Amino acid sequence: MNRAQYNEGYNDKNLNNNQDSNHTYSDNFSESDPYHSKPSNNQINNHPSYNMQQLNNSNSQPQPQNPNYNYQNSHLYRRTDQYMPLDEETKAKKRRYCCCFSKRGLIIFLVIFFFFLAALGVAGYFLWPRIPNAQYKDISLSNSTAGSGNSVQDLLQAAKIEASGTITIPLVIDIEVDNPNYIPWTLNNVTLSGSIKTADGSDYQVGTGKLISSFTMPRKSTGNIMKIYFDFSLESSSSNFLSAATLVKNSCVPGGPAIRFNYVATIYINAISWLKIRPKISDSVNFNCPVSELQSLGVDVVSLIDKLVKG
Repeated sequence: MNRAQYNEGYNDKNLNNNQDSNHTYSDNFSESDPYHSKPSNNQINNHPSYNMQQLNNSNSQPQPQNPNYNYQNSHLYRRTDQYMPLDEETKAKKRRYCCCFSKRGLIIFLVIFFFFLAALGVAGYFLWPRIPNAQYKDISLSNSTAGSGNSVQDLLQAAKIEASGTITIPLVIDIEVDNPNYIPWTLNNVTLSGSIKTADGSDYQVGTGKLISSFTMPRKSTGNIMKIYFDFSLESSSSNFLSAATLVKNSCVPGGPAIRFNYVATIYINAISWLKIRPKISDSVNFNCPVSELQSLGVDVVSLIDKLVKG
């Protein structure tokens, strides 16, 4: 149907409608008079419809329809209920956890921190300082004193003793030390102070001692002998000198009783010196006067003590 035919039919219909505007349709449809009967639903639904573009097309060719791209199945399609606003999505990506870390950063930090604690625990187990075990081993006569370095013969000269009022016997105290540590330990110094118990029950200070040089122990070692040089002295000016002199004189004879010796040792260790930790070891031991060694040097301790007492 072209445009001229459509306009002619349209004008005729308007003319009939104007003439029969008050006409009532009958319920029975008549093919001979279709305009005076009510159209059926089938006729209304099947009536062709045209748009303006189809009417303007002189060839009356059907227009192409838009292709169905089925965009809902495309990976580019996103349902509206799955859509997240840009600001919320950005906040979710930038969300921070403990200590301002992201989730991945927090996991990495925890793994590194765990290995750090494990390494610290292992290092602490092997490097934590353990105080060495020490016990008295032996005592003997020394060739010289720890302080002045004078020989025994010089120290025990009768004239010097009478002039100074002091008798000094240089001794070497052997202490056995066990190192329980997993690393070698070096002792910078060990200072020792000692006393003897007199007959009246009082303590008499008999001098001090120290290490001559630093002492190193291998790791996890036992039976390390540490030598402390101790100057055993009797001073006539002391209040209980007579009781102490009597005790020493009775012990420094062949077969004499042992002397009860109390000592306190302070240990200076390199590994813990920066902590200001100085372990102390105290003990009481019995030792015999080195009579034979003194006699081999021509020294008679008993006669020297008698001269000091009488003087």
